[in-house]
Amino acid sequence: MTARLLSILAAVSIASASAQENQTPPKCSISGSVEDSVSHQPMDGFDVMLNPGQKSVVSDAKGNFEFKDIDPGTYRVVARLQFQVSSQKSVSLTCGQDLTGTRLQVDPMSTIVGTVLDENGEPVMGAEVDLVAGDYYRGKLRYILVSTATANDKGDYTLTRVRPGHKYLVYASRRERKLDAISKVPANPKLRKKVFEPAYFGGADRPEGAQMIIARPGERKEGVDFKLRRTQGWCMDGVIRDGAEPAESFFQVAESQPHSGFSPSADGGTFKVPPSGQTGKDGKFRVCDLHPGEYSITTAVFRSQDSGPDIPTMFAVTEASITDSDLHDLKITPRPRIPISGEVVWDGPAPAQPAQGQLQLYVNPIGRAGWQGEHEWLDAKSHIPGQFAFPGLFMDQYNIRIRGVPTDSYLKEATYSGTSMLTAPIVPGSRGDSSMRIVLARDGGVIQAKAVDKDGQPLPDTSLVIFPADIGSPALLADSLVRASTDQNGAYTSGRLAPGKYTVIATDSNVDFSADFIDRLWAARSKAEPTELAVNGTASVTLQVTPIN
Repeated sequence: MTARLLSILAAVSIASASAQENQTPPKCSISGSVEDSVSHQPMDGFDVMLNPGQKSVVSDAKGNFEFKDIDPGTYRVVARLQFQVSSQKSVSLTCGQDLTGTRLQVDPMSTIVGTVLDENGEPVMGAEVDLVAGDYYRGKLRYILVSTATANDKGDYTLTRVRPGHKYLVYASRRERKLDAISKVPANPKLRKKVFEPAYFGGADRPEGAQMIIARPGERKEGVDFKLRRTQGWCMDGVIRDGAEPAESFFQVAESQPHSGFSPSADGGTFKVPPSGQTGKDGKFRVCDLHPGEYSITTAVFRSQDSGPDIPTMFAVTEASITDSDLHDLKITPRPRIPISGEVVWDGPAPAQPAQGQLQLYVNPIGRAGWQGEHEWLDAKSHIPGQFAFPGLFMDQYNIRIRGVPTDSYLKEATYSGTSMLTAPIVPGSRGDSSMRIVLARDGGVIQAKAVDKDGQPLPDTSLVIFPADIGSPALLADSLVRASTDQNGAYTSGRLAPGKYTVIATDSNVDFSADFIDRLWAARSKAEPTELAVNGTASVTLQVTPIN
């Protein structure tokens, strides 16, 4: 064989190998249907989402959906329409696989109906009735509004957005929505009209003693009735200042619990505007007809030349308590926005190849809706490693979300002024050092879990929970919980996790962040043997379903 022919054959061989290396793996597809979990009727118009990848299609008149030209890998599929959410499926696709028959079941929403009467059996027209979720979130138990209804002239109300299988509280109250800056209620308490005292269903004045309500899919839960009694009303007064000078200010006065905000267990929450008013230039306020209890006073000073007409230049949230007397001479000083800077660093040596993409950071107020235009201040981006900044946040409680962590890494630490942002709210200005620090690490491992029945057969679509074995409290468990599900083969592989011991449980319970589920999971954690995850290791575990009750 001539040297020229050998050269040609070698070149062909190299070209063939190169073509094989550069060949794109065959694409995949996923198809299935969205259906009612009770009637099994098809459900059209649902947004069906595929993650990662953020692809979305809409189910057709027969409830069908299809994703084409998908790369091999593991995905989550879920359907949503307003406040309705389907079961979430985990699917794993190999090269060229066309997966059919993926069924997403949606539990029909339930309703709660009842009547609000006074102690004389008369309807309390205009009473507000709130659906309340108890959630562990950012280090504490919070009672958060999910939906709200207003009683009609007969005292009747209907609450919607009731997710079946979830435990809720229901809270009834009656207050005026608009507040005068200076109330005309008499100074002498004996001359005042009585006010309605709010109550939870079951008659308790605090959530800890309230009666829980749970509804079946599509159920109309009747008989959730209230009798609100009247009690002595009290007043609070004070002045809002800009430094030493009075400041014309917008103000809101709301019960501290339950409060508006994001509910992790109820797939959202309700941001209800509390009773509000506007002071004069003297900054003085006098708010009356307040029942005994805990209150949050929100104050905001607007100066259009500084922030725009819809965004306050100064802001404050002040807690106040009323027991059996008026509250006098409150002095409230709203504060301007506080710039926050931060850095993203590697734990240990940086990778040889720079990380692609950017880390995305989002903060949002925990207990209120953002002001119009405020969202522009609430997100930041950083190279990895790199620096970032938020132009200014109010002295309020915020939650942080961090996205874009490289797939070969994990989020080891996220702190504000040295305190974890993953287990406690961010409160800008509460500490001397107003800086954030995000630490990424590359020594993590993965957990490979397989769920099986008593005969060792794979269990597809089985819920899994993963959390550190040495977790110290139910609230910390909720903030560290990884929830997942097995794919159509009964298998699941986690993302990168920090080395250490983990508890992995397969369950047939509805997995969420409600206090009810977290408390039951906390009690059941001892039923599972810890799984050791080594540095850069892979831990394999085979599980049977563990009752969480």
